[in-house]
Amino acid sequence: MLLFEKSLGGKPELPFFLYDGGATALLLLGLFCGIKLKNLAPAALEALDGASEIHVVEKEGEEVVRDYIAPVEKVSDVSAMIL
Repeated sequence: MLLFEKSLGGKPELPFFLYDGGATALLLLGLFCGIKLKNLAPAALEALDGASEIHVVEKEGEEVVRDYIAPVEKVSDVSAMIL
């Protein structure tokens, strides 16, 4: 599960989670919109290694405002995909 304490905005058009086994990942929310995630914990990387999807939860205070499933794709170099 990936938890955001604040809403990321509107409903994601095409959520996708990309990572390369390193400490940086990219949560794509649409074709040209994404969020760079840095310093992923070793336990998170271990959990991602065999995962096919991730549950994303967005909150505002104690209220869950959005939750969705994002497919997980391991790529060769996630940094090359970040502008």
